Amino acid sequence: MVDDTAIARLVSGTGTCFYRIPEGPFHTIFLFGAGASYGCGDVYPHRPPLGNQLYEHLRVAFPDSWGALPSDLGDYFAINFEKGMDVLWKEHIDRSALLLQQMGIYFSRFAPATKHGTMFRKIVSRLIGRRANDVLLSTLNYDRLLDGELTRAGLSVNYMFPPGGVVPLIKLHGSCNWFIDMPGVNRYVNLSPTIRIEAPIRSVNSEKEVTRYLTGDTPFHPVICLYNQEKSAPLCRSFFEHLQKDWGERILTAQQVALVGVRPYPDDAHVWGPLAATHARVLCIGDRLAFEKWHEESGRVGETVVVDEFFEQGFGTLWESLRLQPANN
Repeated sequence: MVDDTAIARLVSGTGTCFYRIPEGPFHTIFLFGAGASYGCGDVYPHRPPLGNQLYEHLRVAFPDSWGALPSDLGDYFAINFEKGMDVLWKEHIDRSALLLQQMGIYFSRFAPATKHGTMFRKIVSRLIGRRANDVLLSTLNYDRLLDGELTRAGLSVNYMFPPGGVVPLIKLHGSCNWFIDMPGVNRYVNLSPTIRIEAPIRSVNSEKEVTRYLTGDTPFHPVICLYNQEKSAPLCRSFFEHLQKDWGERILTAQQVALVGVRPYPDDAHVWGPLAATHARVLCIGDRLAFEKWHEESGRVGETVVVDEFFEQGFGTLWESLRLQPANN
């Protein structure tokens, strides 16, 4: 558990943001990407899409908004979602609140389709079995598949903002169920790329709660980094800066890192900079050629091992390769 003395208070602009510093050090760090959610098993209502599939899925889910964008904006999204998001935020700000709210609703819908759960549940169960306290879970995903498996196992999640739970989970780009906690703010707030809002963050625990909030009287989307090239954060930027900096420092001191369903993308320097610099052994599930190319071009001095290209197929090999030891009593 983390006591209240470990809270860093960040003050800027119109509000206050808090970052709860997790205990450590962490011997092993997991980082999950879109490919992990896509390949984690049987998910309702379907597999979460990869980045190049996301725009089409949003068009189908929300035909009157995402499916009715001006042709020039829609073309950007169809070719490159990050470019489309950048144009949306900079040139179509009047549309952004609704579209980002609906994207939050969309990602909140995903849940394990069967009682047996997903590959995330298998990881959580094995970590519980060894009473792990030196393993840090982290993800680039907005969805709650990993979070949900933790709560279904009876564990309270520590998202790094108060109130903090037992299990630290760093969501580097935010989450569909995170919202700024600013009572009294209503739809007369005009968001724009020049406005920076810092505020406490709160989380909710169900699709129903996410939908109720995002269809209510609020001008705000979930607390997420935008899915654009800069991964800019219109809400709670200071929180993300501290979150990502802290994660990067922990990557540098870890002994081993497991990358599941992420693809090397050096432009995301807050992720791939520390991963290139760490001396930790990096074990990967994903595109073998992409990781081999990244290892060579990044100048990594640590070992990089691609154990498999698919989550379900390669999980056993990954777990054995990690050689995790039971926690000391």
